[in-house]
Amino acid sequence: DKAIENYRKALAIQLKSLGPDHLDVSSTYKKLGVIFWQQENYDDSLDMLKKELSILLKNFDNDDPRITLVYNNLAVVFRTQGKHDEATEMYQKELQNQLKVLGDEHPDLAKTYKNLAEVLSDQGKY
Repeated sequence: DKAIENYRKALAIQLKSLGPDHLDVSSTYKKLGVIFWQQENYDDSLDMLKKELSILLKNFDNDDPRITLVYNNLAVVFRTQGKHDEATEMYQKELQNQLKVLGDEHPDLAKTYKNLAEVLSDQGKY
């Protein structure tokens, strides 16, 4: 709770001094999202990660690696909640970005294909 308290204080200062679309603000949202996920507070985690994504989409092209990572983080939280359709959608967005940026034989793709296969398998979609 101490970490969250300090991140919230930092966020308040950042929002006031830097504005809501600054990359430092997105970074703080990400850190809060991860902490909330670790605490199994998935709704707050999703809220923070979606805010991070919104800021990044305003500052970068959709296929930027930072955005791709947020898609993965969102997919993990959705999958943990049992929201398989949402997790699948996020893994597919991650995969699309990776294919566009990395090509179709990059080693990072194996993890994403594996994650996508697992969430589909969770749903009985063999």
